[in-house]
Amino acid sequence: MFLVSMVIIKFEREKNSAGIQKEIERHELRRKLNMDELTGIYNRRAFHDALKDMEEDNSATSYIFVMIDIDNFKSLNDTFGHFAGDKCLIELGRIMKRNCEDGAPFRYGGDEFCILFKNLCIDQVVNICRKIQEDLKSVSSKVGLSGDVTVSIGISIRNKNIDMARMIVNTDHALYEAKAVKNTIRVYEEPEKRDVKIGG
Repeated sequence: MFLVSMVIIKFEREKNSAGIQKEIERHELRRKLNMDELTGIYNRRAFHDALKDMEEDNSATSYIFVMIDIDNFKSLNDTFGHFAGDKCLIELGRIMKRNCEDGAPFRYGGDEFCILFKNLCIDQVVNICRKIQEDLKSVSSKVGLSGDVTVSIGISIRNKNIDMARMIVNTDHALYEAKAVKNTIRVYEEPEKRDVKIGG
């Protein structure tokens, strides 16, 4: 009877261990599916999941959405090659990860990046975006470029009257205004107000 009990205990332990290992593997697979392989930050799939979570959030959580675009990226690729372009993307991902402890950074595709912040004020977000711009200037020497790598940034605040689609449109509008100047941060405001230009 004792031996039978020991065999049962051993079997249960192995079964539990196998179950834990499978759960770890499932978690790792989910993590890989949500990560951009080149930059090491979240990918488009993770971004859409985050937007879905935001839409379903009925709490008092405030959101600020940021869109980032590398200035003259096509020209950079054409002039210095795709290896240099990839290095810029990798460095931007690293810089975003380092500066976004209070936000989730995503690579949407190509040279399009975005960040979703929770419960931060606009000044805090603008300061983080400025830091990203400043840190990126040091990238040129690492990838052998003749000039600074710069980014244009659009920001919008999502309140309870703004749905997910409108938030993205508003941020894209601010980014478009920033790209017209380059190396600039723009914060979207409602049409009756004016867009706020920061930096550049």
